[in-house]
Order: sequence, then C-alpha cells, then structure tokens
Amino acid sequence: MRLKKIFDSIAFRISVSIAVIIAAAIIAVGWFILMEERKTLEADLRSKGRYLAEFIAHSLINPLLHENPDELGSHLSGPMKSSESLVVSIEVYDKNKEFLQQAYKDETYQDIAPPPLDFKALSENIDIREDSVLPVIYFSLPVYDDSRGTMGFLRISMTKRPLNTTLADLKNKLFFLASAVIFGGILLGLLMARRILRPILILNRGVKSVGEGDIGVEIPVVGEGEIKELAIS
Repeated sequence: MRLKKIFDSIAFRISVSIAVIIAAAIIAVGWFILMEERKTLEADLRSKGRYLAEFIAHSLINPLLHENPDELGSHLSGPMKSSESLVVSIEVYDKNKEFLQQAYKDETYQDIAPPPLDFKALSENIDIREDSVLPVIYFSLPVYDDSRGTMGFLRISMTKRPLNTTLADLKNKLFFLASAVIFGGILLGLLMARRILRPILILNRGVKSVGEGDIGVEIPVVGEGEIKELAIS
C-alpha cells in the first residue's frame, strides 16, 4: 500500500518523467554517436583495404610476369602473417581470368566462399563490395602495369569482426550509461521534486486535517505565487 502511494505521488511521476526525458536524450545522442562511429570505422577499413589491395597488386607484377608460383604464394601469404592483420584471404587470377592461387589467414577462414569474381566490374579502379551474410569486405582490382597492361586480377577479403566488436562494446557502454542515468535521474528527481513540491505537501496535510473536522488547524503559509495564495485562502 505504501509502495502504491509512492508510485502515485506527484514527486515520483515528475522524477520518472525527468529521468525518461534525460534517458531519451542520451539514447538519441548515443545512437547518433554510434552511427557516426560506424561510418568512421567503415571508412577507415575501406581506406586500409584499398591501400593493401593496391600494394599487393603492385607486388604481384613480377611473379605474374615470370610465372613463378612459389614467389606468388609468398606474396599472398605475407600480408596475413601478422595476428593483427584484417586480411583473411587473397585470390589471384591470370590475365585470362583463370584462377591461379589462393591463400588463407588460417583454417578458420577456409570455409569462406566468396561470390564469383565479377570481371566485368573490374577496370583500373578498385571494386569494393560487402558480403551479404559474412562480416567480410571484398576488394577486387586488376594487377596492372603501365607498360604491359593488365597482367591478372586480385581479390582480398578483409574481416569486419574487430569493427563489429568495437561497435558492440560502444553499444553496451551506452546502454549501461542510459540505465545509470535513468536510475540516478529517478533518485535525484525524487529529491528535487519533493523539495519543489514541499509547500503543496504541507498544504495537502492541512487541508486533510480540515476535511477530517479539525477546523481549528492552522495551515502554514508556505511557497510562492499561486501556492501561497492557495494556502492563504
């Protein structure tokens, strides 16, 4: 019964309203920050992928020219040796669009089945596409030499897992922050509301006493403005 009285009180309703408004504002700002962070991280990932793809393509010119499979394999596995590398697989094709070699970061990524390479979409510019199911971005481009023209084709696959992990951590932090603000806002709102509504509570107790028949009760004149006028009345 006492709990219901607290929930029905004006102070509790005002404090909840304040907390909800603050939480909604934090969630809105947090969502905006999350979206902007996603755009920034994705743009950074695409920039890194473009640079790596162009660098690897340039390093494959000599192996393709001399048709050296061992040298070609070392150039494919090199960018994936670091544990922090985001490149998870690399494919290379010859100028006749025939598959030559493929390398994986580790066995975990051998099950990745990228879609068939769209050679028509390739020109001297890089083609960037995201997988519709897997958290992977594909960077495809021709291996091009100014004097010899197109010598082959390259596609590297980069994982988005670190990006998604970063965004998930940020989302959790925003969730806990919003929860803390709601809880703290309710407590602070209760204290502020009771202080602001104290004159009304005093007046309410006095009116109740009068209603119960205690005509001689003295109701203190508290508050300002309309509340003071009501107390005097």
